[in-house]
Amino acid sequence: MENRSIRDDRVDESSHASAAYGSTEEVLRAPTHSANGHLEDPLGPMRNVMRRWRLVLLIALIGSILGWLSGVVAIEADTAPIAVDHYQARHVLVLDSNVPDTQAILGVRNLNVLAKRITIGDVPESVAEQVGLPPATVATRIRVLIRSDSESLDLVAVGTTPAEAELLADSFATELLRYLSEEAEQFSAEAEASAEARLADAELSLSETREELRRAVELEDDRSIALLEQDEQQYVSARILANAALLEIRADGVPVVPLETLQQADGKASVITQGRFHELVDNASIGQNIEVLFGDENETESNTGALASVSNRLPNGMIPRVLAGTILGLFLGVIVALVLNRLDNRVRSKRQVESLIDLPVIAEVPSLSRAQRRAAEMHSRENPRSRFAEQYRVLASILGYARRARRARGQVVLVTSPGPSEGKTTTVANLGAMLAESGQSVLLMNCDFRRPRLHVLTGSEYQPMDLNKTQIPKVELISNVVENNNALPTEVIAAQRSVIKKAMNLYDLILIDTAPLLATNDAVDLLDLVDDVILVMRAGKTTMHAADRAAEMLDRRRAHVLGIAITDVDARHSADYYYYGGYYEEPVKEGKKLRERFRRTEADIDLVEQDQSPQVRDVATAGITRTPRR
Repeated sequence: MENRSIRDDRVDESSHASAAYGSTEEVLRAPTHSANGHLEDPLGPMRNVMRRWRLVLLIALIGSILGWLSGVVAIEADTAPIAVDHYQARHVLVLDSNVPDTQAILGVRNLNVLAKRITIGDVPESVAEQVGLPPATVATRIRVLIRSDSESLDLVAVGTTPAEAELLADSFATELLRYLSEEAEQFSAEAEASAEARLADAELSLSETREELRRAVELEDDRSIALLEQDEQQYVSARILANAALLEIRADGVPVVPLETLQQADGKASVITQGRFHELVDNASIGQNIEVLFGDENETESNTGALASVSNRLPNGMIPRVLAGTILGLFLGVIVALVLNRLDNRVRSKRQVESLIDLPVIAEVPSLSRAQRRAAEMHSRENPRSRFAEQYRVLASILGYARRARRARGQVVLVTSPGPSEGKTTTVANLGAMLAESGQSVLLMNCDFRRPRLHVLTGSEYQPMDLNKTQIPKVELISNVVENNNALPTEVIAAQRSVIKKAMNLYDLILIDTAPLLATNDAVDLLDLVDDVILVMRAGKTTMHAADRAAEMLDRRRAHVLGIAITDVDARHSADYYYYGGYYEEPVKEGKKLRERFRRTEADIDLVEQDQSPQVRDVATAGITRTPRR
């Protein structure tokens, strides 16, 4: 096994590369930072609103539509003819509370039951016979307004003439009172008949018992005589009670109906519009002709009238109303966006992270398009002058500065995140490419054995127990330290630790891609072998609670955290973009030339490697060997 240490000239070269990108102090000193170390972003609230521009636009569009509808209603209200050839009349019935307590009263306190009897059943049929209209038509011409506080019923009838409306209202009231009176008489008659039947049964039973008692006396049956005498007393009592009940019912007479007319409809019809008439008739036809009111509350008017009332308070004209609705919608949309942003607990900006966690944000990696993410390629190599690549160069510079104090062996850097799909694998691949630009030898280790993806981004083969070549010169990859996919996690972690210890003497930097901190314990088990940690968070996905827990977990393990890299940052909402974004914008022609020159450089390096004899490096007792690049 060939042990190699980092040469002094390699360290100098690395330091020079770091200086070319800017020292850590220069990187962390940004001109847009305030005295407290936090980024001053006076346009932060506006950026938060612009992040939800679709929601603001939707609410503004709804406001425009409502403004247009109000204009349509106003135009229809102005142009629609007012028909005055329909009428309504009101007959008011009220419960009489002055009936003496000694008088029998018919139970009619349930006004809802009375209202239903007015609108359905025998009452509408009797009214139809009186006025000469079909029963179905009569049933749609009546409404009942229940006023529970005053214990009254308003019978409101509609018609095509005043006389028709008044006749309908008074007829409904008359028929209701007549039916209630008939029920009272029927109730009294049934009660008297029931009392007479009970009295007759008692007398018959008494007569039969006395006859049996006479025969028992003749036979001198003492035991039967005693029992029959008891039965005789019971039937005598029953006859007395039945007779008293019958006398009481006859004395009470027919129960009084405690309902009387407070106001008749005769001569009191009022004019309604044709639209109101048809609206009331349609509601009654589907059973919506009973309404409960309280106090001085008036009956419900039509929806068209209410909308027209509101519409009259808006500016006149279609265009002013649409503009007013749009402006109101924009205002409400901004308010909703600010409220949602206040309730949002996801990490989005550098300022937000640094105010929550006592760790610096050392990189804000801009987001990629959906097509770029699906391509599964390293965008930093395809576009070396993009802002995406420059952010990883900043990370490489910071790693170089942190490595200056450790000259005896390679630097071990662990890249992790609070949860899955937050960009740690992408960070490892692109950071390795930027470190290789300065001539450093880099080993990428995929320690996320549950979801390996690093070999896909680096264009490498997935050969367990081997050193795999990547598309990046001077960057090699260990995809898996064990061949058995069913190995226990403890076995895998033990093999990973063994490889890391041996690789320290063979590479300038070892970048470790691990499982999420809050999902498994894999990253924690490797912290004692790690020099530095980079915590990756994804803007718009990582929650503040998860970020705080991950930082607290690393702090308890006394891990040396260099800082936080935020991925998927919208460049338009980043404060630095407005100062430096134009510098990173690459012209299309110049970008194509740079990429072509980068590919030619790769081809030259491949030719040099083919001329050299293959070098096999034994990486510890794990038995991992380097596979020559094909």
